[in-house]
Amino acid sequence: AIELDPEDAFAYANRGFSKDNLGDFKGAIKDFNKAIEIDPENTWAYISRGSTKIQLEDYQGAIEDFNKVIELDPEDAWAYANRGMVKQTLGKYFEAIYDFTRAIEIDPEDYYYFYERCNSKYEMEQLESALEDCSKAIDLNNKDYSLFTLRGGINSNLKNFEDALNDYSKAIDINN
Repeated sequence: AIELDPEDAFAYANRGFSKDNLGDFKGAIKDFNKAIEIDPENTWAYISRGSTKIQLEDYQGAIEDFNKVIELDPEDAWAYANRGMVKQTLGKYFEAIYDFTRAIEIDPEDYYYFYERCNSKYEMEQLESALEDCSKAIDLNNKDYSLFTLRGGINSNLKNFEDALNDYSKAIDINN
């Protein structure tokens, strides 16, 4: 596709995505850079490049790419969630919670945003609030054993041992 149309930004972005999946992160970055050079408003290329930068532990660069997506499309929930994940990795849990909350405001039906916000709250020892987020994530997706495992841990820390046992049992049932 690139040989037929060397100005096809999506072809470069798609090839970059494939290189990322193969572990060629530097090659992926090069293709994402070319896609962005051709189409500076290609939010998918910025999201993909930011995700690849996380693999290279270029966290500031990833945040800059997610910021650019938010500038171009303030309603892109995935950009907020990705930025939140980077901030979570950096231990900036309060900032991460803000980003996950914004993602939830945009797309309240995606369990993943509640799950990640729960993780940040858990790290900040906001256990009751983390429990609420985890329960909401389970309401949206009751097939993911990791959600029940996380909620079991929260319940255990809150000394809700019967609830913890039920969550761990459910996690085991799903995982088998």
